[in-house]
Amino acid sequence: MEKFEYEHMSLKDVKQFIADKNFESALELVNQRIEKDLSNKKLQFTKAEILFQTKELERSFKIIDEITEFGSPVDFWVLKAKICEQLLQFQASFDCYDEAIGIQPKSKYTFEQGNMKFKLKEFEEALTYYERALFLNPHNIKFLKAKYQVLQKLSKHKESQNLKNVLAFLEMNFSLQKSIKRYSKLKVINKKLRKEPANLENKSKKIILLVGLKKFSSAIKNIENFEQENPSETKFSGLKKLITRQINVISNQLIDTSKELEK
Repeated sequence: MEKFEYEHMSLKDVKQFIADKNFESALELVNQRIEKDLSNKKLQFTKAEILFQTKELERSFKIIDEITEFGSPVDFWVLKAKICEQLLQFQASFDCYDEAIGIQPKSKYTFEQGNMKFKLKEFEEALTYYERALFLNPHNIKFLKAKYQVLQKLSKHKESQNLKNVLAFLEMNFSLQKSIKRYSKLKVINKKLRKEPANLENKSKKIILLVGLKKFSSAIKNIENFEQENPSETKFSGLKKLITRQINVISNQLIDTSKELEK
């Protein structure tokens, strides 16, 4: 894209370039904006963000380090924390999250502090921060898994076993909730298909929902019907192979279990 083509573009266009992973165009546009407004820290931050996305960590850090100071927006501190982590500067990352929490307390920032302490092998400290994060967000499975890991590192076997049981229950409950939602969506899709039987989008959604519900035989049947009705469509061919493989694995497991029971 030639330079003059960027003249009427804005930061919204930059965000769209980033979303599309068109980092080259995003960087070119930001650089042009910076040339016209050298003191604009938001533009500098956006440039640092792009460089972070393209793994140019040293350049990204240099920019964010220059513009981040007391009173800077929380996004500045969080980006600096992420860059420091990638540069293996875990304590510096921890300190940046501390600044972020001072501006906008969030459980995810406290959780990341726990992660930094874990990476520093300061496991007691990591446990403290994971527990603080869980105080703010008690049923977060990711937080609980992290706490379980650190309890194992600390050889707190009884506590880790109890937590493992809690995690198993929560994950089962979470899986159940997801299944209920999928059944509800499937009911809606089936209703729509009764009105518009040829609607390809709804047929595709139904297949994905059936796979999510582990209704593999029904999913295969729907894929075969889809392929018969739309011979040029091959979007589900790979999925069909995966499902067939999964059905074979389950069948073999059932056979093996049956043989064990017969012994």
